[in-house]
Amino acid sequence: MESFLSRFYEEVKDNLSDPHASSRLTTDKMLRDLHAADRDIFEQLLKCSLQESNLGFAEATISFTSDQEYYVLPPGFRKFLRLIRFQDGIPIDAIGSKSHYQSRYAIEILTGDRGFRLKPAMLEAADWTMYYARAPGYLHYAQADRVTETTLTCGTPPEGGGEVITADDYYNGMEVRVFKADQGMLQTRVIKNSKMSGGKLVLFLRNAWSPTPSGGVWYEICPTLPPPYDSIYALDVALLNLGRRLRPDQVEGMLVQRQKKWDAAKSLIQSNVADRPPERTLPQRGVDRMSSEIPFPFMGY
Repeated sequence: MESFLSRFYEEVKDNLSDPHASSRLTTDKMLRDLHAADRDIFEQLLKCSLQESNLGFAEATISFTSDQEYYVLPPGFRKFLRLIRFQDGIPIDAIGSKSHYQSRYAIEILTGDRGFRLKPAMLEAADWTMYYARAPGYLHYAQADRVTETTLTCGTPPEGGGEVITADDYYNGMEVRVFKADQGMLQTRVIKNSKMSGGKLVLFLRNAWSPTPSGGVWYEICPTLPPPYDSIYALDVALLNLGRRLRPDQVEGMLVQRQKKWDAAKSLIQSNVADRPPERTLPQRGVDRMSSEIPFPFMGY
C-alpha cells in the first residue's frame, strides 16, 4: 500500500492531465500547496462542526516551577482547553483560562510565540497536563527506525517524503499510520507525546499497537481528512494550479467532483458531534479522552 503523500503526488498530476505542466510542478511545490490546503480544510471543518475540540485535540506535559509565571506553549498550539494535575493516574486539580477559572490559579494565553502566564505562580514544582486544540501539522512518511508496543521512532523520509519536525510535542494529537510492514500494517494510532531522544524523534502512542508492527515498517503522519476523502487535497492543489493556467474547461468538472467528496467528508465530521451541544464557550477537561482513540467532550466534573 502506498503512503498518502505518494498517492497525493500521483493524483495531482493525473488531475492536471498535462505532462508539460506536471513536469514543472515539483514535489516541493506540491508539498507546499498541500500544507496550505490542509490548513484551509482544517478551518472549514472546524466551522462546519461547531465543535472545535473534536479536531486537533492534543495534550502535553507542562512542568511548573516555583515562583515562575511565564511558560512556553506546545508547538502548533491553537486554543487552550484545560490544565489538569494527576496523582497516581487520578485527577486531583484543574486550572482553566482567566475567563472561567474555578481555583486560585488562572491561565492567560499571550501568543503562540510568547507563551502563556500562570497567575499567581506555583508555590512548588509540579507536572501538569495541558489539553489544547492544535493546528494541522506538516506531513511526512518514512521507514521507522524502531517500533515497540507503544512507541515508534521516526526515520529519515525519502525524497518527496516530507520533513520530520524535531520539536518536542509537535506531533501531539496527530495520527500515525503503518501502511507497510511484514506484520501489523494498516493500523492507525493517536500520538500522545513526541520527544527527541538520542538524536531521534520518538512518538509515544495513546493506545498500543495490536499486534506490534514488525519487519520493514513504513509509517506516515496522517492528514486531517481520513481515506477515502483525502483525495480532496489533490483536487485542491490541482485546481490551484489550473487556475494559474486559466483552464476553465477542466476546472468545472473537478469542482463537481470535489463538492461530492466535501459533502461526504463534512457529513462524517458533523455526524460525530450531532448529539452534542456546541462547546466553544464550555470549560474543557481531558482526563477521559486518554482511554479512547476518538476524543469526546464532556460537561465538567
